[in-house]
Amino acid sequence: MCHTHMIFFRMEDRTTPKNCFIIRTFVGYLVCLLFVLLPTFASEITFLVTVPEETATTDTIYIWGSAPELGNWDIDAVFLTENTNGNWELQADLTVNETVYYKYTKGSSSTVERGPIGELIDFRILEVPDSTLVVRDTVFRWPRIGPYLSWVNDPQTTMTISWSTETVGDGLVEFGPDDSYGFSGYDSSFGVLHSVELTGLEPSAEYHYRVLSSTGEIGTDHTFSTAKFYTEPFTFVAYGDTRTNDVHRGMVVSRIIEINPDLVFNTGDLVENGEYPDLWRKWFTTNQVLLEDTPFFVALGNHEQNATIYFNYWHFPGNEQWYSINYGNAHFICLNTETNLYGDQRTWLETDLIAASDSAVWIFVFFHRPPYSSGDHGSDISVRQAWCSLFETYGVDIVFNGHDHNYERSLINDVYYIVTGGGGAPLRAVGSSSWTIYSESTLHCNNITIEDSLLTLAAIKPDGTIFDSFSIYKGTVNVTEDVNRGLLTSFQLQQNYPNPFNPVTTIEYSLPISGNMALKIFNVLGQEIETLTSGWQKQGNYQIIWETGNLPSGIYFCQLRLNDFSRTKKLVLQK
Repeated sequence: MCHTHMIFFRMEDRTTPKNCFIIRTFVGYLVCLLFVLLPTFASEITFLVTVPEETATTDTIYIWGSAPELGNWDIDAVFLTENTNGNWELQADLTVNETVYYKYTKGSSSTVERGPIGELIDFRILEVPDSTLVVRDTVFRWPRIGPYLSWVNDPQTTMTISWSTETVGDGLVEFGPDDSYGFSGYDSSFGVLHSVELTGLEPSAEYHYRVLSSTGEIGTDHTFSTAKFYTEPFTFVAYGDTRTNDVHRGMVVSRIIEINPDLVFNTGDLVENGEYPDLWRKWFTTNQVLLEDTPFFVALGNHEQNATIYFNYWHFPGNEQWYSINYGNAHFICLNTETNLYGDQRTWLETDLIAASDSAVWIFVFFHRPPYSSGDHGSDISVRQAWCSLFETYGVDIVFNGHDHNYERSLINDVYYIVTGGGGAPLRAVGSSSWTIYSESTLHCNNITIEDSLLTLAAIKPDGTIFDSFSIYKGTVNVTEDVNRGLLTSFQLQQNYPNPFNPVTTIEYSLPISGNMALKIFNVLGQEIETLTSGWQKQGNYQIIWETGNLPSGIYFCQLRLNDFSRTKKLVLQK
């Protein structure tokens, strides 16, 4: 029995049914009054928030949380104020022992805070204590599109920088050899998407830059490098199918950032549907740390839908559907499998391959649908029939594809075909075929290093595990797969020190075997300047001092050769 009924039965000799009702009503009101009058215990919580440097002076920062004092999930109801220290601050009385979930935004679902590389993050959680508390939070990134890098013209003397602003305005790029800049490029078009091509740059040089707009948005300092000289070693990453899963996409991007390549190629299907701007914004945000310093090139996938917005965002040579660039001693070709494989595209491809076969040491091709695949989609026979004979005729080294969400390496008629669809899309099972060397269903990217006539490819999982690798050497020594891997690893030319230098520098190298060697200096035109040492040398470690004499300031290259192997380093003489 409830408490009110107990009172009623104790008084039954004096209480009528009417009196019973009055007593029960009175007790109910008394209980409600006690709940109203009893104090609700709350603690004063102060939120102190550090925001990214690129936060505009016109921005307002909001807290988006589960408690009524934090907006009760209203995304732009509770704003913070900027204090004299440049932090953003909010004081709120929150119920003791309450579990509060929250994030920071700039007032909309498209501007919710992101993690250190731009990835999605979980809600912050606060267990409210029974005392005052200062919560110190850091917002690492805001969602944004750009800046991002590509080339439309000569990679050695230009750079195209693109980005989006929050509001309509014009665009400006400040750039120079250091963060004092000194030069600028202007986009006079009035809108939110901006692109500026910087010209007259020095080859193989690093520049600082930042983007600005008349809207008051000012970007932070970033760097880019123009393309390497023909004789310089370089690294690039190839991967694809980054759609759908932002967490997995971020894991692969983190690994690519660790690799720190000179440029990146994506085989398509960047987003789930290329018609949707929100998906592109999410993709750019997850990739922004990579994109702001590394030139990035893309092939059209079926999920891009040939959308107009794709061509608004990206800036590549030619018609932007099929194009090519030269970098170092390599030639890169992008093709489009989402349109006619013959006609203008195939004619252009053959003409481009003829020219590249005469000038480039390495030729790489990337596009979306694979001509050889043991995955769910399987081989695209129409692509195989249209293009593969040209790859074989003109000496293409590696073809990179996606579409199937896995990894598979194949070798057909001296051309490697690599399906690299593990960039974040849902993984699919993969089998093997007569052409398969290795296959696995895993998130991954491919790290390719070029050093003169030596190519090394490592397929890498997000945790850094190398699960497949091989080398190709274009010389009289045939180094493929893992043959002579120990020899190549221990054959080293160290970076000279100091560098830059004037007028003397030290060069160290290691010979894993005895043999005929030569250590030579070349200028940027490939002309031999000096032979430091040559002839038969025994296995071992060596050191040599180079005195430059009357040579002018500039970039030089030191090349070490042992039999048919070589290593090259860039030296900077600065008088």
